[in-house]
Amino acid sequence: MSIQDIVDFSQASTAPERYRPDAEKILKGDPEQTVYNHYNSPCGQMNAGVWEGEVGQWKVNYTEHEYCEIVQGVSVLRDADGNAKTLRAGDRFVIPAGFSGTWEVLEPCRKIYVCSNTKAEGAAGRSASGAGSVQSVGTIRQKKARIVRYGLFFTRKKINYLILPSL
Repeated sequence: MSIQDIVDFSQASTAPERYRPDAEKILKGDPEQTVYNHYNSPCGQMNAGVWEGEVGQWKVNYTEHEYCEIVQGVSVLRDADGNAKTLRAGDRFVIPAGFSGTWEVLEPCRKIYVCSNTKAEGAAGRSASGAGSVQSVGTIRQKKARIVRYGLFFTRKKINYLILPSL
């Protein structure tokens, strides 16, 4: 590996992928989303990039672990019981795999993400769930399905997240 292998998001020329959640997942609005998936690990267990979402609300289901940093806008994450967390520019948090709930964008939102799958959660979980992870050789459909799941992990009516302080 050399310095040329470093992925600098500010200089990446990744093509945008625009999509909307499946109609049955949309709860309100027209939440068009765009992703710039700048990096996919050779093993397919990690990817990173920039996600942008327009105003709307949709159902989410995570199958991977995700680190997020909101860099613009405001979103609200809710679990099935209605517990909510508002996220704003500057918030940094980790979403463990397993969360099901909703993601609502109140103001157009932009976030940096890093997603990770363990081997057990990797290839088998991606195709079996129909919510495939982004892979360097993956199709746009696979990428769309993986990205639509963004949200926050909740378990046993308790919110599990990590907010990191501003640097």
